[in-house]
Amino acid sequence: MKIGIDFDGVIIDFERQVRAYAALYDMEVSQNGVVDKNAFVSQIRFGFTREQSLGFRKKYLSKLTPKAAVFPLAKEMLKRLREQGHEIYVVSARSVIGGKPVKSAKKVLRKHKIKVDGWFGGTGQFDGGCPVMDKATVCSVNNLDIFIEDNPDTVESVAKAKIKCIYMRDNRSREIKNDFVFETDNWVDIYQFIQTLS
Repeated sequence: MKIGIDFDGVIIDFERQVRAYAALYDMEVSQNGVVDKNAFVSQIRFGFTREQSLGFRKKYLSKLTPKAAVFPLAKEMLKRLREQGHEIYVVSARSVIGGKPVKSAKKVLRKHKIKVDGWFGGTGQFDGGCPVMDKATVCSVNNLDIFIEDNPDTVESVAKAKIKCIYMRDNRSREIKNDFVFETDNWVDIYQFIQTLS
């Protein structure tokens, strides 16, 4: 099978760091407080303007990737899947930004010796200064059989395109009920679920 995986929040445990540093940046700069408690993206959660989002990215976000921990057993389960003949492709909104964010993500993969078969990027736009990419289209165009993602909006979009999606859900994200969505919070469950599809 061709398996697509998001990078932030799926391979690396990035989102908790982003939430913490976004709260710090809000305290230091924007002082908006939480304006949308249901928003998954921290910059939207705190109502950052495009300029504030760019300032946040420059001051903190670009420094967080090298510090982020790889999710427990992600490397091992991805290795097993590749050994079984599955193809693994990273699909990340980092490609909307390009340059340094993509390079830093690829550097993390090399550092931790996580092998993937490729990186599917795409075009996108910025929403409140945050990169947004139509991952459902990327999955469809590249004939991905399954996609692993942590953003609930993206999970719903991919499932709507009738592509099986593994939802790497943390306790702050909303629940999704859909026949095309399998929900988990760990890589062993991901591996075992994919075995049921093979």
